[in-house]
Amino acid sequence: MPLQVLRLRGSVILVLSFSILLSSFSAWAQEDSAVKSYSVPAGSLSEAISEFAQQAGIAISVDSTILRGIQSSGFSASVTVQEGIERLLQGTNLEAVQSPSGYRIQPLPETGSLRLQPITIRGELFERDAQDSLTSVISEPGERLRQRGEVSIDAFTSRMGNVNGQTIRGIAVGGPSGTGRGQTVTTTIDGARVSTFFDQNVGTYSSWDLEQVEVLRGPQSTQTGRNALAGSITIRSQDPIFDQTLKLGAQLGNSGTRQLGFAANTPVIDDVLAIRVSGEKLESDSFDE
Repeated sequence: MPLQVLRLRGSVILVLSFSILLSSFSAWAQEDSAVKSYSVPAGSLSEAISEFAQQAGIAISVDSTILRGIQSSGFSASVTVQEGIERLLQGTNLEAVQSPSGYRIQPLPETGSLRLQPITIRGELFERDAQDSLTSVISEPGERLRQRGEVSIDAFTSRMGNVNGQTIRGIAVGGPSGTGRGQTVTTTIDGARVSTFFDQNVGTYSSWDLEQVEVLRGPQSTQTGRNALAGSITIRSQDPIFDQTLKLGAQLGNSGTRQLGFAANTPVIDDVLAIRVSGEKLESDSFDE
């Protein structure tokens, strides 16, 4: 007897921006710090930088010889110009220096270290950099989960320290005994608290078309409310972007496992309204003959 799971997620983003031109420099600074949607395909770093500069409407100067042979994984997200450049240069020995005329890319000083992309924690009361957080937290981009073949939240949490499925620091979601009717782990998806039943089965939730997954270890009652004695899990779906895209996925596994997924994104009003819809069907054989 086959088991079927069908999931459908949809989201709409509405962005309205108003700006007042105070001076040429202040307008430039305001535009540079504004959040905008970008979609830069993977390829050579030289082409990725050129594409990003065109989408952002900025000038980026660089000696082409220092980019030779370097590849970029690209990105698709809503970020500031500075954050976008940091994503493109992640894992390289390059840095971007800002000036009133734009950006200049140059080699990092010889320190023997690489500049890593900052990690933003969204599961707390306020978004903050992971280095500024006092919480024991593990965060992972959804795209990286799929690249590793981790198709569910359980697959992600199973390789964490002090976490086993939904048992965090030795405390199960149903209480220390594991059989209680209480709740010790709080789960939120796109900012919405999920039901108790789903909370106890969130491990099977798919990693398809997710932007980020976080596990906060330890009591989180002051941040997510009660029922968070062991910790909390924060799941964030991909936000819409102002580009027309279509993503398809398929996977086969043992026990007759078959997975099909899609994610469609389209702008409705340029830089104002966009819609993204994603869905997945997962089917496998049961244990019963």
